[in-house]
Amino acid sequence: MGSTATFSVTINNVSGTTPVPATANVIFTGPVTVSNALPLGCNLDPAANQAVNCNFNSANGIPNVFPIPVTVGFGRSVTAQAFVSSDAAETAPADNQATTTVQVRPRPFSRNGLPVIIP
Repeated sequence: MGSTATFSVTINNVSGTTPVPATANVIFTGPVTVSNALPLGCNLDPAANQAVNCNFNSANGIPNVFPIPVTVGFGRSVTAQAFVSSDAAETAPADNQATTTVQVRPRPFSRNGLPVIIP
């Protein structure tokens, strides 16, 4: 809580041997603030407060990893849902989405210089 967690989205979009342009949309549920330090190709979605859009093209390389740092607020958990789409024909659309959840734990309250007290 109050610290930075980094979620990573990996896009490996190839049709035959040619990379195909794709878009990854990442939606966060839970109290997060998306960092301004997003990787190249990623932008904060202005329509949704807790969503990020990342664009993939052949210049980015294969696979392409987008680390997305967020500051976690007060809550029990944060879930990130990622959806990848492209104009290429898809034989297994179920592998174009992923969800991960992390538990949020408060940081211990302590002051510098205080001795450790074991309860």
